[in-house]
Amino acid sequence: MWRYFLKRFLLIFPTLLGITFVVFLISHLAPGGPLDSEIAKIKGAANQSGASTKQISKEEIELIKKRLHLDKPIPIAYLYWLKQIVVFDLGESRLHSRKVTDLILEKLPVSLFFGLSGFFLTYLICIPLGIQKALKEGSNFDIYTSFIIFFTYSLPVFAFAMLLLYLFASGEVFSFFP
Repeated sequence: MWRYFLKRFLLIFPTLLGITFVVFLISHLAPGGPLDSEIAKIKGAANQSGASTKQISKEEIELIKKRLHLDKPIPIAYLYWLKQIVVFDLGESRLHSRKVTDLILEKLPVSLFFGLSGFFLTYLICIPLGIQKALKEGSNFDIYTSFIIFFTYSLPVFAFAMLLLYLFASGEVFSFFP
């Protein structure tokens, strides 16, 4: 059994490498990748300063490629990117123009609050419900709760969230939340 767990644990690393490589490849080869983003950012800054649409020279594009390691083959550029990730240098957000690490740390308390409260709330409901279902196996309670559990489990999370927003925040049914 320990060999099975060890084998599964060791498979985590190649799986993570494969997933990150595919994501890296897609994000770099798709339109609007890092190079296009940087060029748009420079052109946007030039437009905001009142300058006419700035033409970016080939030398500037080559400097951007060099800074982003896009002048190297994809596997080598991936290794540079992976090195940055391993040392927690997540770079700068293209949307917010701030360090990604700062953005994550800023939002972490809220994410932890909702994640942990959802975790504990789930177990506060599921453990007593599971005990009751085991004690009343085959009863109407067991059948109805099984139907409700399967129905809610099969709903996509975003659809269920929209339903809850409609019920509790729209003012159409209830207006508990703004």
